[in-house]
Amino acid sequence: MANQGLALKVDGLSSPPANTPVVPGRILYKDSFTGDTASVIGRQTDASVAAQRATWVGTENGFATASGKLVKGSLAATSSALLATTAAAVAVTIKLNKRPTTSGFYLDVLRGTVTGAPPSYRLEITDATCRLMKRFAGAHTYLSGSVSIKPGDVISVRCIEGEVTLVVNGLVLASVMDSDVTSGNYAGIASTGTVAGFEIDWLQVETF
Repeated sequence: MANQGLALKVDGLSSPPANTPVVPGRILYKDSFTGDTASVIGRQTDASVAAQRATWVGTENGFATASGKLVKGSLAATSSALLATTAAAVAVTIKLNKRPTTSGFYLDVLRGTVTGAPPSYRLEITDATCRLMKRFAGAHTYLSGSVSIKPGDVISVRCIEGEVTLVVNGLVLASVMDSDVTSGNYAGIASTGTVAGFEIDWLQVETF
């Protein structure tokens, strides 16, 4: 798949542990994507789920809502839709309704900036699998092997005290220690310009 013009390498692949349940985090923000909008940028997260609301920032028309789902917007370019958080222990969790049919998309935690190619820990989600990776010093590095996913799965990437973890349906499926990215300002979703076909029921940002 396309990698947004970054060098891509595989380094230090982790071995998935046994299916270990995880402790849920405290929800900072959640969006159930009600309504139909051409762009989620400027939209506020749900009022009834968390103690606070946030406004989506990022690429106008990069992501949209349709029939209560988050989908790719009309812009055929690299895009992001992000929520501001400086929490050092953070997770992004989604419920996947449909997998992407072309290319893939990313869930980002500890992302430094809205634009450009900032450092972050990422979960790459494709048409059949997902895997942990990081973006650091201008390169993407895979941090785990691929894990199979299906529609209806609840999928999460979390970073807590240097441990980057892939969680599917409440179970740890991959985990690795990495200290390159220690802080960030945003968490959310990003994509290349060619991704299509995916639908997300809801997205939430958690802290621990």
